Amino acid sequence: MSETRRLLLEFKTEEVGKLARENKQTKKELVKAFSDPSEVVRERALIAAMDFASPEIVPEVEEVLSDDDAAEVRIAAAQALAWYQQPRSIPTLLRGLKDQNTWVKSHSAAGLSKLVNGPIWARVDEETVDTILNGFPDMTDEQVRNLLLRIEARSNQIDKFMRWREQDFNIEIDESVIQDKLEGKPILVKEPRPIDVSEERDDTLPKGLSPEVEEILLELPPHMRDSLPEEDLVRLNPKSARELVDSLISSFPEGEKPKEKKKAVKVRRVKRVRRKKKGPAREELIGQIPDEVKDSLPKGTLEGLSIEELEALVSAESEAAMPKDIEKEVTYEAEETVERNLQSISGVGPTLEANLIEAGFDTIEKIAAADTKVIEKEVNGLGSKGSADLVAKAKQHLGIADEKEEETSDSELVEKYGKEKAAILSLMPAGMLADIPEEQIKEMDVDTLKDLADALEPKD
Repeated sequence: MSETRRLLLEFKTEEVGKLARENKQTKKELVKAFSDPSEVVRERALIAAMDFASPEIVPEVEEVLSDDDAAEVRIAAAQALAWYQQPRSIPTLLRGLKDQNTWVKSHSAAGLSKLVNGPIWARVDEETVDTILNGFPDMTDEQVRNLLLRIEARSNQIDKFMRWREQDFNIEIDESVIQDKLEGKPILVKEPRPIDVSEERDDTLPKGLSPEVEEILLELPPHMRDSLPEEDLVRLNPKSARELVDSLISSFPEGEKPKEKKKAVKVRRVKRVRRKKKGPAREELIGQIPDEVKDSLPKGTLEGLSIEELEALVSAESEAAMPKDIEKEVTYEAEETVERNLQSISGVGPTLEANLIEAGFDTIEKIAAADTKVIEKEVNGLGSKGSADLVAKAKQHLGIADEKEEETSDSELVEKYGKEKAAILSLMPAGMLADIPEEQIKEMDVDTLKDLADALEPKD
């Protein structure tokens, strides 16, 4: 094992980057690590590529983003290209916008925003992305400019883009960008800020973040903050945190996007008061699953399930085994909780919850009974589709969805996951689907989904 690989396995990426700057052999080993059999080594090598701080390594990073099968590795590659800000990376970053992984898309969009300012790249439609990637076929320069104006690129940015395009983006590597980054303030916070013991801190964020960075990151929903790698978060400064959050927010579906910073701050305070305790560990959840259910699952299925899926499985089995009188009592208590927690509706985050309450829709029952046009008018930014989806989800949550709504729900499942997965998902409890992230379902293969559905089927 080379010394470089050993250091990467120990997560000493900064040390590897520094050594690679000073030693040609270490640099060769670093580049070689981009194709290491271990995903962990490849990912950490790309993090070290940023500490290497020389854009000469950019072509090798581009190859990783284009060719690697592991999502975590492509995420690190997209992050590195966004950090280096080299015009030659524009075609690769555009292809990154078409990646199946949300985080690859987000980092690619952030990188493009640094190079060609103006467009919200995460929201540019795939047809336009393909047109740019294919070199604007059969289009005049004026038509190219009009297309870039349509996606809200600024005039000076269009001029710059057109110059780069004339050279097929084969631009001489710009060292000045890296120099500015190295001479700026360090992005790794060395000393954690003192915290008042009376202050209740959001424990989904790592310790040691500056107050400015923490405030910006708290604009994201908790589940999204949980999915951000801690080693990436501790590297953020206020500017890079703002760029990351803006790129992620721009990819939110209509109706979920935070609208105004002031409202987000208000909701965060409420959230802290009602902060939930951390859920049970994986081993504890598996221990709660009945033995007969475990025996009915193929070997290795439980180990492949996420925490959310295990929680849903335990919940479904508990409900199936519950006596009717107890079930009624628990259902009643759940309804009392529902009246005070709109976030139990799938897709409702802290900001949307605050907007709904402000508009007078402070219970799920009120939302389910409301006219979609009234919600569209009263709740800022939802739109007609977002309002209709919200009312349908509220009805589904209360178990009062009609046949037409169920047909719509089935068609939505087909559109999102395909006919084969939709047929399986339609047989699963509605509460189960609400607890599993869409990305998780998309990544599951059909056999695993069938095994999960069989395990959730009520037992005689």
